[in-house]
Amino acid sequence: MKRNGLIVLLLALLAWAVLALVLGSPSLKLGSGTSAKTSPACLPATAEHSAELAGTGLDVSPAPNTGTANPATQISFLGAPAVTIQGVSVVGSRSGAHPGSLRGYSQGDGASFTPRTPFQQGERVSVAAMVGAGQSARRVAFRFRVDNPYPTAQVKEFPAPPASPADSQSFYSQPGMRAPIMAVATSDRDPAAGDIFTTNGPGPGQYGPLIYAPDGRLIWFDRLSGGATAEDLKVQSYAGQRVLTWWKGRVLSLGFGQGEDLIMDSRYQTIAAVHGGNGLPADLHDFQLAPHGVAYITAYNPILCDLSSVEGSKGGAIVDDAIQAIDIGTGLVRWEWHSLDHIGAAESEVEVSKGSTPWDYFHLNSIDVEGAGINPYGNVLISARSTWAGYQLEGGGGKDGPRYDDGLAARRPPTLQRRADVLRRRLEPADPQPVPGDTDQAGPEEPPGAPRRVLYPPQPPLAGRQPGQRADAARRQHAGRLRRGARDQRVR
Repeated sequence: MKRNGLIVLLLALLAWAVLALVLGSPSLKLGSGTSAKTSPACLPATAEHSAELAGTGLDVSPAPNTGTANPATQISFLGAPAVTIQGVSVVGSRSGAHPGSLRGYSQGDGASFTPRTPFQQGERVSVAAMVGAGQSARRVAFRFRVDNPYPTAQVKEFPAPPASPADSQSFYSQPGMRAPIMAVATSDRDPAAGDIFTTNGPGPGQYGPLIYAPDGRLIWFDRLSGGATAEDLKVQSYAGQRVLTWWKGRVLSLGFGQGEDLIMDSRYQTIAAVHGGNGLPADLHDFQLAPHGVAYITAYNPILCDLSSVEGSKGGAIVDDAIQAIDIGTGLVRWEWHSLDHIGAAESEVEVSKGSTPWDYFHLNSIDVEGAGINPYGNVLISARSTWAGYQLEGGGGKDGPRYDDGLAARRPPTLQRRADVLRRRLEPADPQPVPGDTDQAGPEEPPGAPRRVLYPPQPPLAGRQPGQRADAARRQHAGRLRRGARDQRVR
């Protein structure tokens, strides 16, 4: 009996060892006392990074010596005509040489090299090229590292419970449409305040962008299907006309979106769709149109990251936030900025994640392109909820293209602010909470000569049509600006 028991024990130990070998799981290996898999290092040793190649007037993305590039990234050269960029060489430390194509921006001030195949996660990439014409051409070179993306395919979306029948309205001409009812408790004292722009979702009821009259009457509703959600509905300028812009996509339970930004004309017809580049879908938080066919978008980039240096999980992940300047005409990424390259993890006011859920350490909420309508290379003012701060990304302007370096523009007491816009030479985080003893709620003055822009100025009228009406139905004019007090139901 003792012999049989010994044989059974040996067989059990052998089976355990084979299973550990096959699965490669540390928690199954004999003598192992750990159950956590270590993520790659991703927190940079310094936040001093610049996209500019010294002495060239040329900005590149991914920025030199950074580690936040997606495996599907393109290589952006901004500040020189495409015809002066030649002999581009791109070599991965593991994947080897990457052939590809160089395409110029429609603005004529740069080009992107698009590799035929993606890079490998974690590898270093070396880039070299000749820039300039004739005898003035010079060789430029830089390196960057590819990150390790956190998989989001299985991440749950926000729930969509059905709405109460009493909270929606229907139309004979649009069977199945159940548009949300907006109740007006107090009439606006300003009859010229304009209509109310909002979106529904995630939450109860049908999703889509909506426009209401001040009395609560529905003007327009674009019902979405397939689980898509709408966010960030507003009026902007594009190609010399006033347009509606909004985001469409899926909202993840992690607190950000993956989708596309749409541009509509006065007939509610889509005239352009702007997608995120470099392997990153467009996020829901903000979408800004700039002159010369350039769009600025937010993009969230969750990556695997060892957070033990900031008292987090060794097998952790972090959400690196990105801003992309997109050439609408070609879809190419002109410039890309990443929070992890410039804002240290220690700046966050949010408790670090102790598990594998990505740590939302920055949470980019808004973009404001200063000097929009005048200078396509204006400074970019952003607001980050998790650091309780606003940041100014300084743009250079001029024919050599912009230089983007981050500088702290305003840091406020704990407010969890939503967005920041430039308002009459002062930094104005929206809806700040009163802070005892704080007599300057508007923030510090900007330096003399800084660009000035009014927050949501009145816009020319945009023609609208009620949903369910025929094409020959009566049309009304609406102001086309976000009204104070409008119900903006985007994720916070």
